[in-house]
Amino acid sequence: MELAAVLPVFLLLVLGCMEFSRISLMRSLGSNACYEAARASMVTGATTEQAEEIVDNILGRLAVDGATTEVTFTDRNGAVTDFGDSQRVTVAVSIPYGENNPILPSHFTDITFDSEITLWTSRN
Repeated sequence: MELAAVLPVFLLLVLGCMEFSRISLMRSLGSNACYEAARASMVTGATTEQAEEIVDNILGRLAVDGATTEVTFTDRNGAVTDFGDSQRVTVAVSIPYGENNPILPSHFTDITFDSEITLWTSRN
């Protein structure tokens, strides 16, 4: 009798803890992917495609689906430029929670985990 009363609550707590851990890991991987892609983009000869590939590789560790990546090179004044004239690189990653929630994907379509980082390049 006690098992029937306690088991649903216990399972809810265990599954809730697992989902919150997965959310935390997804957010952490998004931040790490931004940093690693921006860091790699600061190197002379790096391309936007290489930065996006780095993000995809890192997010692939958790099998994250539907993530979008935006890499922007800017000069000192914030104007968008190409890699050769850039002083800063900004990488933004957006991970949709609904596409990565195996339990109730249709209920979380408007939640996204956004990460963005801007790093100065090592060029003068």
